[in-house]
Amino acid sequence: MTEALERRALLAIDVTVPQTFLDADDDLVVESVAGAGNGTGAMAIAYSDRDGMTGLGSDIFVRRFNAAGTASTTASVNQVATNAQMSPDVAMNASQQYVVVWQSENQDGSGWGIYGRVYGAGGIAVTNEFRINALTGGDQVTPSVAMNDEGDFVVAWT
Repeated sequence: MTEALERRALLAIDVTVPQTFLDADDDLVVESVAGAGNGTGAMAIAYSDRDGMTGLGSDIFVRRFNAAGTASTTASVNQVATNAQMSPDVAMNASQQYVVVWQSENQDGSGWGIYGRVYGAGGIAVTNEFRINALTGGDQVTPSVAMNDEGDFVVAWT
């Protein structure tokens, strides 16, 4: 059975995000930022902070904004805080569910691995973090994620 694909346009924009837009933390050292919207004005912005939760490496954080631009509190995404977590990407569907993916250093036992975490429309995590890459040899880096309206998602990496 072949499923017809829906025609979609991919839009990419470069933005400069003020530090206070993400968090009021004066020690915030943002290494990378990714954002996703759902077409109604709601969006989620994920970023890596070099000082992170533990000071041992980078960690991943997300902040959600509703269609009126009101921000939620900043949430820590990665649950394992050993080594560095970097290169986040985020995708959001029309129902405001979203998924954050990132690369994690040595968590899969061999170099960099790809991890993710799913959030419900209210911004509450509905999963723990989970490994995405099945093969763990070598490095898996720079993840990219897309999500459909049903909440299914696909992740690609190099």
